[in-house]
Amino acid sequence: MRKRSVGINVRVRVTEKRKMTLMAKRCGLSLSEYLRQRALGYEPGGHPPKEAFDVLDQHTNNKNRCRNRSWQR
Repeated sequence: MRKRSVGINVRVRVTEKRKMTLMAKRCGLSLSEYLRQRALGYEPGGHPPKEAFDVLDQHTNNKNRCRNRSWQR
């Protein structure tokens, strides 16, 4: 059962909705959840940039290579 039962309607411009939707996506949230959090004073964090994951992958690959080399000795 849904806990939220009351709706709020807000009129915005098309460009405003696009921006809000984009910001919500960046945070990994639905538009409703994003707006709810912002209205309640929270600042949802965004996802780290793809480059951060690339660096982590590279570090993990290097670590695995070193580990594999030590097993071969």
